[in-house]
Amino acid sequence: DVPLSVEFRNDKWECDAVLDGLRKRNIGFVNVDEPALKGLLKKSSIVTSGIGYIRFHGRNAQNWWSGDNVSRYDYHYSDDELTEWMPSIGQIMEQTNIVLIVFNNHSKGQAVQNAKRLKELMNQVD
Repeated sequence: DVPLSVEFRNDKWECDAVLDGLRKRNIGFVNVDEPALKGLLKKSSIVTSGIGYIRFHGRNAQNWWSGDNVSRYDYHYSDDELTEWMPSIGQIMEQTNIVLIVFNNHSKGQAVQNAKRLKELMNQVD
């Protein structure tokens, strides 16, 4: 009875067989923002259930593989980087009843700042 979503950490999981399996089971796919590094998922607007999900990890490429869980997520998004996501957010909103947007770039409180800023930017579009 609890809605489920899955966040994959390797781009090999983003294939038709897996996405079809998630849809069949009504399990959500977590779209992510993370550094543009080989093997990581790219920005997407995939929906496999009634819940759309986006998770912002930050784009701290230099510490992604060598850092720890503090330095890896130490990142502050610019307005341009947040605005890049607007079309994808819109596409997900058109396909779902609920959209969850979670910021995981939390090292120095950037997650709260970026979440508030994304909300402001989205309100400007309305």
